[in-house]
Amino acid sequence: MDPKNPGGSENPPPKPPVVFFRLPLAQIRISPEISKKAVAPNLIDAMAESIKANGLDTPIKVRLRTAVERAQIDEEKSYELISGRIRMEGAIKLGLERLDAFILTISQAEGFIEAERENWGRDFF
Repeated sequence: MDPKNPGGSENPPPKPPVVFFRLPLAQIRISPEISKKAVAPNLIDAMAESIKANGLDTPIKVRLRTAVERAQIDEEKSYELISGRIRMEGAIKLGLERLDAFILTISQAEGFIEAERENWGRDFF
């Protein structure tokens, strides 16, 4: 079995497009699945200090929200955070207005799965 193609078909599904951009933090929504998990304040403080001293080493990941999603929640935020909550909150604590991000073109359900995959096994939530 080919580990890169676990389904075994000759044509595996293409990976979703990814774009790298410096996004305004005000345009990023933290999903309810991520925001309901508590984060120790000392982790945010430590991340803020790291960003201040070294810059951001790893961009956050977001997904582009659809117009329908924005209308349903009555919110204009164009992106939803997939991974990087502590990095994002550290940047907010520093007063930064923009943050490097990978923008994934995936559905809300795929975003949830990606967020779970990114945070699997982490015990700080």
